[in-house]
Amino acid sequence: TTPSLPGGWTYGGIFNAWGSGASDIYAAGNGSGGILIYHYDGISWTAVTPALPAGWLYGYLWSLWGSGSSDIYALGGGTDGGIEKPLIYHYDGVSWTYTVPALPSGWNYGYLYRAWGSGANDIYAAGYGYNDVWNATPLLYHYDGITWTEIALSLPSGISQGELWGTWGSSINNVY
Repeated sequence: TTPSLPGGWTYGGIFNAWGSGASDIYAAGNGSGGILIYHYDGISWTAVTPALPAGWLYGYLWSLWGSGSSDIYALGGGTDGGIEKPLIYHYDGVSWTYTVPALPSGWNYGYLYRAWGSGANDIYAAGYGYNDVWNATPLLYHYDGITWTEIALSLPSGISQGELWGTWGSSINNVY
């Protein structure tokens, strides 16, 4: 099936999907009108277009993860015309709200590409970013149920750049 684009949109793309069951599936991406999230209720797809943070020029979503039908996260990034910033939306069963996690000091760009969690109070968001020298550096955040906190990562000896494009785990103490 091909879901309809929101009114006035000329194109759209879906980059990831997640569901709590066959009649509760979410798909996320972006298009000509901004950020795009579809929800499938077992019968039809409905488009949702959450607002960007105030002053932002564009945004995009690359990944979805949830602990249940009323605890879903959509991740990506966007810009206000200056710094490219990571962007996380949360659905609480009623509405989508956003968080813009702080970039490490000296960074100009940050993107989030995948999320995984062992539960509502243990979620990881992985991506990469750039500092003033334009070295791609892994970017990882952890959510404890209250706050998204950046986890400082170092690259292996002899490696000058790196990116994280995925994350997965089997338990709270076993995350890759």
